[in-house]
This record gives sequence, structure tokens and C-alpha cells, in this order.
Amino acid sequence: MNDYFSSTQTMTKPETRCLKDMVVGILKSKSVFINQIAASLRESLKLKDVAKRLSAQYLKEDYAKNILENHLGQVCPGITKESFILMDGTDISKKYAKYMEGLEFVRNGDTGTIGLGYNVLNINAINTYKEITPLYSKAYSYETGALSSNNEIKKAVKSVNTHLNGKGCWVFDRGADNTILKNFFVSETDQCIIRLKRNTKLSYKDQDVKVPQLVQRVEFVSSQKVAKIKKSKPVVKIYDLAAVRVMYGVKGKQYPIWLVISRNTSHGGLCYLLVKSNLTTPIEVANWAFKGYGLRWKIEEYHRHVKQL
Repeated sequence: MNDYFSSTQTMTKPETRCLKDMVVGILKSKSVFINQIAASLRESLKLKDVAKRLSAQYLKEDYAKNILENHLGQVCPGITKESFILMDGTDISKKYAKYMEGLEFVRNGDTGTIGLGYNVLNINAINTYKEITPLYSKAYSYETGALSSNNEIKKAVKSVNTHLNGKGCWVFDRGADNTILKNFFVSETDQCIIRLKRNTKLSYKDQDVKVPQLVQRVEFVSSQKVAKIKKSKPVVKIYDLAAVRVMYGVKGKQYPIWLVISRNTSHGGLCYLLVKSNLTTPIEVANWAFKGYGLRWKIEEYHRHVKQL
């Protein structure tokens, strides 16, 4: 932690000290209340003076932005071209909160119920060793100025992409399968993988075709085995993979990209992935996209871990 906080370059010394004290205080007190955080630091000053010193920094309008920029500046140089950048949304439910700023009704993804809370965006990088590097996390609310989930996603991707310098491949679930986000990701990212819905149409040989109709026109060129643990026992599943060139248009410009299809050999279930890649052969693209999308469960684990804290 000392190494992390000693390398802050875009923050002043009082801002860096506040950040360090807040992190240590939260870990020691296991609380987010400023009085309990200040008390856990055990400083010689009066409790109200410690709380005042901390709040003088973290209440600055640009404080959170400065922390994010400093964090990205430190961790993004360690991201490689082979890394996958996983983004997903979740929620934070505040069951007992009534007066927190910006509270609104959100759907609790764990219970399926509606209650007060916030929408959250998380972005993590995962390397070839399946090690996770958190890059971005933001709770947002329409009550405090958020325009739309699409807009928040685009702002988050731009913020992180500025520091990546073209490294890594973005991975998105079906929530990104809408015209606004697909146009943005295909045109603004160097490499991306987007899971598609069944009713999505793509341009194939100058025809707009729904992705399920392309299954009969493609050749499955590879197979992958995946071992999953169910009821404490390993279960091996085999997937056939196909990749075919399609075109995707954004504002009059046509992008040659890939449609990757995976088929579960045991029950025939299909998964469709829209892939923008620097690779050139169907086998390379299919195996690479299957690997990248298969790592998405890592961010689901991350969400569960964060919610348990």
C-alpha cells in the first residue's frame, strides 16, 4: 500500500494523505462513517479536527476524478496486449438508507426485487494468468445527473481507453447489444467482443441476416473443452466453434468484423459473438474470442465479492 500511495503524481500531498488515511481507516473500522474512520486512525488531534481534515479533501468536486486518473496512470502500464478488459453493470441496494444523496429505485440482481440503491459500473483487466486488475468503478444515479446507462458506459470506456493506448480487448455481455453501444465499441475500440441477442441482424454477402440463420452457412472449424464444477464434481463440456466475416456499418463507414458462433455439443445451445480483432484466420479468431468471453465470469465473481464486504 505504501508503494501505491507513494507514487501518486496527479494529486497534492494533502489529497494523497487523505486517500491513504481513508483507505486505512475503512479497513480498520470496517465502516464508511467518517467519525468511525477518523477514530480508527488514533491521531493526537481531536476527533472533529481529524474528520474536518479528511472532509476538506474528499468533498472537493474533482477529488474522485483525480483519484481515478492517478489509479489508471499507475496500473494501466501493466496491462498487456493479451489482456482482456471486462466491463459489466451491477447494483448496490441500500435497504435501510433513506436520506443518502441520489438514491433511486434499482433492481437487485441477486433477489430480483426492487428497492432503493444505485446502479454501478465496474471495469477490470484480466491477464493471461487470470489475475484481475480493477480499473474503474462508479456508482451513478439519474437523480444526480446521469443521463442514461449508455452514456455512463461510453464515458467509462473513454476514460479507461485513454490510458490503455490500444492494449487489451474489451469484452461485453448482451447488454451492449444495442445500436448506440455497438456503433461506439466497433468504431472507438481496437478490439472487442460483444455477445449478441438472437434477433440481431448482420450484413453477410450484402444481405441483412439474423445471426441464427448464419449457423447453416458456416463451417465449425474448432472445438474446445471446458471443465466446470457442479455439485463438487468436474463436468466436461465440449463446444464447436465457427467464425465468419461480416460487415458492420457505422455512420456510412463499413467495418469488416467477425461473427463467432459456439455450439454446445451436448444440447446444441448456441452463443453468438460479434468480434473485432487483429487476428486474420477463422480458427485463431474463434479460439481467441471463446477464451475471452469465457473469462467474463471473473467479473461476476468480483461483483459478488464486493457486495459481501
